[in-house]
Amino acid sequence: MKNKGKTLIYLQDPGGTNFIKLNLKGLINKFDTITVSHNLSAPILKSIEVIPDYEISSVVDQGFWLKFFKNNKITKIISTLSSKYVDLSNCNLIKAAKIANIDSLGFFDHWKGYDRLFDGDRLEYVTDEICVIDEFVEQKFISFGFSKDKLHKVGHPHLLSRLKNKKVNITNKENIKLCILSQPDTLSKSFESVFLTKNNQFIRNLKNVIEEKELNIDLYLRRHPKEKYLDSEIMEDPNVYWEDSLNFYDVFIGINSIALIEACLIGKRTFSIDQSNFNVEDDALPYQIFPSCKTVEDLIYQLSNEVNHSKNEKNKFITMLLDSDKKFNIVLENFLDK
Repeated sequence: MKNKGKTLIYLQDPGGTNFIKLNLKGLINKFDTITVSHNLSAPILKSIEVIPDYEISSVVDQGFWLKFFKNNKITKIISTLSSKYVDLSNCNLIKAAKIANIDSLGFFDHWKGYDRLFDGDRLEYVTDEICVIDEFVEQKFISFGFSKDKLHKVGHPHLLSRLKNKKVNITNKENIKLCILSQPDTLSKSFESVFLTKNNQFIRNLKNVIEEKELNIDLYLRRHPKEKYLDSEIMEDPNVYWEDSLNFYDVFIGINSIALIEACLIGKRTFSIDQSNFNVEDDALPYQIFPSCKTVEDLIYQLSNEVNHSKNEKNKFITMLLDSDKKFNIVLENFLDK
């Protein structure tokens, strides 16, 4: 079935691309679409064997998009909602769509990062309709003045797929491979790793405690694709692809990233480091699905002991995820069938 006119599917943010990737082939096969990928998301599309019609690797402005709409007879847009820092291509697309009066649908794939939606105090970089994960994100958008009628609660299809592929995690007790999931400092806009900034001693303290206690733990750092490079005193994750990292490590620690949630959902031991230790946004995950550690000593204690934590919050989280793929697909197809 073909919709009226062509739909541009633009994928820049890796998190957003993961959010839609399970529905992508179905949309391309069923509707008249043109897929444009930013090079940040190209590896994700490659992993699902989707070849974009176009790929961009540098910032494109509103004029580029307006010309693209005209040349390709674009009548609808489905798009990620990417950060306005470093690369404004996604933001320029959203503004161009408003100028051209083209209906647009986006999706917000996390519980943080709302600053990407604003230009100063104005809610500027938002599509006409937005898919959100749950009532927590929905209420945030409503508090910004976004119409509730234009919001769709769909869960998180990508996290649901992780849950469906949960494995039994057998930790190698003799030699534990522990991966620190880095995050960029988006609060100061430096995009340096919050674990590697000069004023943060978490990694050094953890390394020292492991050496002092002679623990059989190998420390690795997996960098965020958007972070600015800083030297690290621990080993770099040797895996290029995230899928390989998920299988390689026994334990993951981080702050509040989607990657940490993914590791938790497939059955890996995961620990969240109290975010007050880092220069990160205040928006924390509204579900306590993994143990939180305030200090390095607390982490080592919990790692060495099976500390029970509430399963109720995790069950609430899992319930929220149920049927995410179906809910999201209904919204996508209804949007394209209008």
